[in-house]
Amino acid sequence: MSLGRVVSRTARHSAVLAMMALGAAFALVVGCGEDAADAPPAEFMPRPARVFQVSDLDIGQRSFVYGEEMQIVFDRDPGVVELDYGGAAPLAPVAGENTTRAFLLERSPTVLTWDNGGSLVLEYDPIVERNPPVPELVDAWPPFGSRGISDVNLNQRTPIWLKFGVQARRRGGIIPRLRVDEAEITGPDGIAWIPETSVGVDFVALLSDDAHTYERGQTYGVHVEVTFAIAPNSPRAYDYEFKVHPTKP
Repeated sequence: MSLGRVVSRTARHSAVLAMMALGAAFALVVGCGEDAADAPPAEFMPRPARVFQVSDLDIGQRSFVYGEEMQIVFDRDPGVVELDYGGAAPLAPVAGENTTRAFLLERSPTVLTWDNGGSLVLEYDPIVERNPPVPELVDAWPPFGSRGISDVNLNQRTPIWLKFGVQARRRGGIIPRLRVDEAEITGPDGIAWIPETSVGVDFVALLSDDAHTYERGQTYGVHVEVTFAIAPNSPRAYDYEFKVHPTKP
């Protein structure tokens, strides 16, 4: 039997115990005090959403990587979901909407709480340190040193982007693993501008705009500074140049 499945049962068991404890505590509160008779019956009080699925615990995963995204599916919208680390700030806040929430794995046990007294304790063992600890740049467009990029492609189709090796285990992640601290593009006249940026789970894109078009035969410089959620004290800067093709549309 795989370790992931054993942990999955533990997680679900913890969730059930938490719900049972919540119900017992609620019954005690309602049953005491002068206004107990005026309190609404327990069956009419809002109950916390129940956990339907925890990934990746439910797929038999044998080990877990520090900072990877975990997702929880509830039977209905749980409201505000928070990581309870005893006052310590998490790598990133819980993200998601409707019935799905996600968090970045950093410790075991992981305790989550949500509206109406819901709670869940998850155990992950082992949690493997990332290697390298700070994600590396793995791809870029235009490629480094490129000398044949179409101006039409740059201006109308594909923005400049940089992709990093954050080791996202799943497609369709929710939580971006990085933030952009600075982005700048320098034109052939030496004048730089700050582009609008878009951040995904493992990439950053520098968007084109009508005020700064790329011209054929010209060289442009790209400067990007990013900080990764899993390495907040180790920002990284990247600089490179590319040249637009002189004739290719």
